[in-house]
Amino acid sequence: KDIKWQELDKQQVQFAFIKATEGGDFKDEKFLTNWTEAKKQNIPVGAYHFFTFCKSGAEQAKNFIETVPADSTSLPPVIDLEYSGNCDLTKTIPELLTEIEIFAQQLENHFHKKPILYVTSDFYEEAIMGKFTENPIWLRSIRSEPSLPDGRKWSFWQYENRGDLRGIKIYTDLNVFNGNRKEFEALLK
Repeated sequence: KDIKWQELDKQQVQFAFIKATEGGDFKDEKFLTNWTEAKKQNIPVGAYHFFTFCKSGAEQAKNFIETVPADSTSLPPVIDLEYSGNCDLTKTIPELLTEIEIFAQQLENHFHKKPILYVTSDFYEEAIMGKFTENPIWLRSIRSEPSLPDGRKWSFWQYENRGDLRGIKIYTDLNVFNGNRKEFEALLK
């Protein structure tokens, strides 16, 4: 759906992550419009990619890099890692992690920022825990405030998947940043 960025309450919406790509060839047709309109409203933005298990990390990185502007004032790119809505996992976890590492490294080389890893609790525990220790973690936890089993600090928390905001006609995900203004601004540099 179309988003009326000028109608969003700037006290409620202080940043936005916008879906850009998925897998090796899907590009959200409204991505660039949303990116541009959010920036016009001075809403800090970042782009995310839904990582699929059935495409290589290099192929997916190419898709994302071709789609997302290399904007030094944006939030770091996000890699959405979850089992739900994904291809069947035919690789071992170590093989999957190799593809994620390739993807993450190519994004970091291009955008000069460590990608944020968006994860569900089960994906974190089964694949990410103890790995990617320098990457910020964005945790989906709808039922309760998150905590990671290894004590690692999360940077973003998706606390709602059916948020209702003026300017958006459908439900939207709601998130919070775990830090102060100075820490948030550091992500923009």
